[in-house]
Amino acid sequence: MKGSKNRLNAKQRMAKRQRKSANERKDNLHKVANEIVKNMVQNHNLAKSINDASWSKLVNSCIYRAIDVGKYIEFVDPNGTGQLCSRCGAVVKKNLSVRIHSCNNCGLEMDRDLNAALNIRGGTYGLCGTL
Repeated sequence: MKGSKNRLNAKQRMAKRQRKSANERKDNLHKVANEIVKNMVQNHNLAKSINDASWSKLVNSCIYRAIDVGKYIEFVDPNGTGQLCSRCGAVVKKNLSVRIHSCNNCGLEMDRDLNAALNIRGGTYGLCGTL
């Protein structure tokens, strides 16, 4: 019966269970985000920059926003993504100052970052972690 004491008690118990479940999910997200950021900071060349730039807050914000809209975050290891040809898979060595990917094997020419993005999207490189 609406407004009865039993109904009110049941409503309060349900709300408590839902709060507990939400808090457990939130705690798990904090732990995962913390672990990811710790692993990023292990690179001693970047550690100071990462800590100074508040990367952990950025990562947490991205995770929360993604969850809010029903999306997920994929963390990708970018090492070598620009060296591999996205069309034929040949390794094309170049230093960071070279901004155009030119493959001698298949003739593909495109922006280096676009080539790397195609490699990541195509699944050439494994994920470091997925949420």
